[in-house]
Amino acid sequence: MSINVILVHNNQLMIDGLSSLLKQDLNINIKGIAHDDKELIILSKLGCDYIVITDYNTLGLNGIDIIKTIKNNKPNVRFICISVNNDIRHIRTLLDSGYSGILTKNCSFEELKLAIRKAFSNDIYINHDMVSSVLSDYQLIKHNPSIEIISVLTPKEREITRLFAEGYSRNEIADHLNISIKTVATHRDSIMKKLHIKGIAELTKFALREGICSIDK
Repeated sequence: MSINVILVHNNQLMIDGLSSLLKQDLNINIKGIAHDDKELIILSKLGCDYIVITDYNTLGLNGIDIIKTIKNNKPNVRFICISVNNDIRHIRTLLDSGYSGILTKNCSFEELKLAIRKAFSNDIYINHDMVSSVLSDYQLIKHNPSIEIISVLTPKEREITRLFAEGYSRNEIADHLNISIKTVATHRDSIMKKLHIKGIAELTKFALREGICSIDK
């Protein structure tokens, strides 16, 4: 069994560390290294199937679209995210975006290899540190159904909600996501209709409350 891997991270120390560890496993081949979304797009044209290991921020604001595009062209490509956020809403966003594995940054090398094998077998793997958080939040949601309102938003709508809440204008969001201003406005109207919200101020409060963005952004 030979598993091809592409490492994507904007921190060279992280890249070097992962490369060194993964090279110890003779069943894992590092087929490429990328430092941002643009380099990943170039590498995504490799003829073989592979597993992409990255973190949520490195792919930038277009991460959801990049994953969708790559998976549309190569359905067998899998994505594993190394994340610092174990909030259930964030985990749901990652899964909805197409990630097959979600790990915390303090996971062991053995657990990373397990996630790689699971992704290779077309299974889903969530880091054991996150499981307790998921179960805890599940109980919270069970007793507070209103929390589930966030699930009505698509990954793209959640991303646009975050950007509006962080103070981006329609023009800036359009530039960041490479979509038209009209499309941004359409998404905004859809978000507000789904959430029964009027105005960016209310949207910002919602985003902060639901953990879509943080107050220090």
